[in-house]
Amino acid sequence: MAMYSMWKRRSHDADNSAKQVNLRFASKVPGREEEIWILLTRHVADSTRTSDYISLKVQVEDDIQGTSAFVDQTVIAAKVRTQVLASFPSGILSIFASYDGDGVEVGFTLAAYAPSNLDISWDETVSSPPFSRKLYGILTNKNAGGNCTHPTFMLNPQYHLRIHPQRRVASTLETKKAKVALTLESNRDTPVNISLVYSQGRRIDELVEKELTVSSGAYTYGMARVQKEIARK
Repeated sequence: MAMYSMWKRRSHDADNSAKQVNLRFASKVPGREEEIWILLTRHVADSTRTSDYISLKVQVEDDIQGTSAFVDQTVIAAKVRTQVLASFPSGILSIFASYDGDGVEVGFTLAAYAPSNLDISWDETVSSPPFSRKLYGILTNKNAGGNCTHPTFMLNPQYHLRIHPQRRVASTLETKKAKVALTLESNRDTPVNISLVYSQGRRIDELVEKELTVSSGAYTYGMARVQKEIARK
């Protein structure tokens, strides 16, 4: 199953473009583990451009572990294998296809491969959250502290995320949790990670596992993302 789309840079100052689509899957044989392969192919309109890069990140919704691949223009394709666990016979894969290069409009093909006992379908209607905030910054040799095993970890940029209680509860069945999604984009040469930690508003000096709410997992080049339902305080 394949879909065709295009990366469109929002402005000439933008370094990269990204597109998110969802893939819904449902197993016809519950209790059996399967695999879904995702293939991203860039359409080559100008073979003289030698600095184009594409990346592909696939993440199971509400799963902190994602799988990603990163390739350059000489390969023009990236593929990712995602395992469908027996405990999750149905769900949604969030797929992020990114492009970094000089092209203003670049076409691509996204293909999904699954065994016959898995029903899959594209869902391009990615809902917008009721509230969003975008921040801009830069990582330098003075504020990039590395992972939590480094003594300079505390130098990493930190932001205080406050989730306010609901002003009005429509019913007793309404959830008391807020669905939070965090996305970090960087240049293609910088591996990044996101960690969400309870800290009562204070800066983190060291990462303690019992205080860690969610992590994007292994460092990935160009993009990191987490999504989690967090209890309102």
